[in-house]
Amino acid sequence: MGTSGQSPRAPYALPVGDPRRPLIRQAVFGTLLASAAFFILTAPTKQIHVIYNHAPWENDPYDTVYSFAMFLVPLVAATFLVQVSLCLKSESLPVSRVISILRGCRVAAATMTIALLTEWIALLDGANRPQWTVLQTGGLVALLVISTVLTGSAIHAQFRVPKI
Repeated sequence: MGTSGQSPRAPYALPVGDPRRPLIRQAVFGTLLASAAFFILTAPTKQIHVIYNHAPWENDPYDTVYSFAMFLVPLVAATFLVQVSLCLKSESLPVSRVISILRGCRVAAATMTIALLTEWIALLDGANRPQWTVLQTGGLVALLVISTVLTGSAIHAQFRVPKI
């Protein structure tokens, strides 16, 4: 605390050599990668009925969460990607921009987590089981595993970012 009883002001920007920047970079690009994998799992699956008819999460209540996340995750990722494009390695990074980007990462990760949990529950519950096939449902489960691993990795990277 300062002499006036107020806490010292946080720095306005992170300098180029700040040790937090690589951790922030890992969290952001890990979340973008997880968002891309999630989009590859959700968008074509929902649009290609030959595949979607064999998905365990085809029917409600699973489909409601799936459909909502399918639009929200890419929207949030695109929003913070615009701010990421303004960040340069060779310049100091405004703290307000970093905080905004990390908030976007958390929203995307939380949305993906809820949707992925819903999909795993649908799979474990055996929802739509009469329509399952080895090829279509197996492919969806493989994409689900990849998306889950990437999302978990992104969340882990987000937790490693020190408080700013």
